[in-house]
Amino acid sequence: MTCKGFNSRVSVVDEEMRATASAESEEIIRLGLSDVKSLILKAGEMRRLAYCPYSNFRVGCAILTSTGEVFTGCNVENASYTLTMCAEKVAIGKAVSEGFRKFTAIAVSTDCEDCTSPCGACRQSIREWGNGILIICANKFDAYKAYTMDEILPDSFSPEKLL
Repeated sequence: MTCKGFNSRVSVVDEEMRATASAESEEIIRLGLSDVKSLILKAGEMRRLAYCPYSNFRVGCAILTSTGEVFTGCNVENASYTLTMCAEKVAIGKAVSEGFRKFTAIAVSTDCEDCTSPCGACRQSIREWGNGILIICANKFDAYKAYTMDEILPDSFSPEKLL
């Protein structure tokens, strides 16, 4: 198992996870360790529901709203590969379709031994909803790494650049 926990910019202090989202936003993500583990478990449950007959690469996701609701998703493949839906996009779509627009954290779980991070398209999809979202990447053993948006998608293209 190569996933050990947090990277250099995320640390556990008194059972509370804190990460500086970015120097520009000065946001601090505060998420209890129990919340992190709960998101990982929900993402793992969704991973087991993935429909992936072509790649056999199962992915589950759980996203936490700023008001405490959790929405989940799994990858849904299609024989026409470009129509495949990533777990992150499914979870975000469910939350947005229910009226939620602010998110605190997103957990992604795969069957890999390494902690697999979201694909580039999903990183951009997550970025659409803010720079202060904590990204938690878990492996099949529920070990994880956590990243800020700036770490996983530096110098990102954002809605602010269009306004």
